[in-house]
Amino acid sequence: MKSNHIYIKFFSAVTIMLAVLMIVVGTTFYLVSDQLASIHTRPVAAVASSIMADAQGRQPDLSTEKSKHYFMKVARGINGLIWITDSTDKVIFKTFEGMPPSPHILSTSKGKEGAAPVLLHDGTRGNMHFAFNSDWHKETNTLFSLGLAASVLTIALLSWPAARYVARPLNHVRETMARFAEGDLSARTSMARYREGEISMLGETYNKMADSIVRMIESNQELATNVSHEMRSPLARLTILQQTLTERLSDTDNKRVSSLLKNMNLEIQAMDNLIGRILQFSKMHLRPEPHRDINLVQVLESVVETYAPYQREKDIRLDVFAPDEVICRVGEESMLWLMENVMGNAVKYTPEKGRIVITMRTEDNQGVFEVTNTSPRLPEHELKAIFKPFHRGSNHSGEGSGVGLAIVGRIVETLNGTVQASNAATGFRLTVRIPVTGQA
Repeated sequence: MKSNHIYIKFFSAVTIMLAVLMIVVGTTFYLVSDQLASIHTRPVAAVASSIMADAQGRQPDLSTEKSKHYFMKVARGINGLIWITDSTDKVIFKTFEGMPPSPHILSTSKGKEGAAPVLLHDGTRGNMHFAFNSDWHKETNTLFSLGLAASVLTIALLSWPAARYVARPLNHVRETMARFAEGDLSARTSMARYREGEISMLGETYNKMADSIVRMIESNQELATNVSHEMRSPLARLTILQQTLTERLSDTDNKRVSSLLKNMNLEIQAMDNLIGRILQFSKMHLRPEPHRDINLVQVLESVVETYAPYQREKDIRLDVFAPDEVICRVGEESMLWLMENVMGNAVKYTPEKGRIVITMRTEDNQGVFEVTNTSPRLPEHELKAIFKPFHRGSNHSGEGSGVGLAIVGRIVETLNGTVQASNAATGFRLTVRIPVTGQA
């Protein structure tokens, strides 16, 4: 099962979302940092001086540890330098060792400087200066970008197990529904191991739907089975009455009466065959058959022997070409039904003195069962329709129930095989292919 597909989709969605988030945050950071670096828009010196000023707008006593600690903290936070000068431009406070950088040095080394007038603690005027090197600022941006990328990568990696956690129950529901669609009507989801939530509710809803479908199917099949069984009783009584009439009128020379009795017998047999086919069709759904290794050649021999009297009655030539064995893992009863319906169809529609050729072989890891008979050719548009229940070809003679080939098609479908009807040079051909491994 390619269950990783849903994980990859979830993982890709989270990764794309995080990548977009990284671009937005990074762009915002660079825009803000550029504004921070500009000496034309709200210098850091002006901001810092306004925050530290008291109600009269005077700066704190620069000799106290508290003031020194604040300015040092601001300087470290912005990767810059802060110093304060009095009215004579004498440096009275600085957050660094050495002399303050000159504007010339800053401009040649990609640095920037800003200043803001302040009212010193003693009431005199002074200036607060701020400077930082652009390269220092770029390093900060780089570190921020690396940190953001590391965060995105970490979240992306953590999203993989999260994706598996979310996708596992969904994949379980999908696999269960696929099994149900393939004919396993017992397929149900097991949501007890997953926490309650929308996915668990989805699985429970599917289970209820599947139960309802199975109940409807079983109800219809049981109805068809019961009706067929009930029809057998009056049919049996009708058969007895027909046999009684035949015995009592056996001495009469009335040809019309004899013909009517013969036709009655044929109709009774046709009705009995139809009921038998309906029962077969119902059993395939009501009672799944276990599969085992079966020699299809032995099944074919049994079916050929069963239809030998009908073949001889119509003087049909029968040629069988088969090896000693063709082994397939199938249901024995269903394969018997399949070959009986194919053989019965061939005998029924082959004219007197016609010919039936049966070929059985192993080909491409499949068991091939092919029957060709000298019956009239079918129009191309009917070659697929004949596998539908109760469909009869345009050249049918009134015999048959229209269910036999539908049963063949259904059996082949449950075995993951194929059945194909075609017009051959000598008449009509039916080809059945079944995997030898019985992939049902």
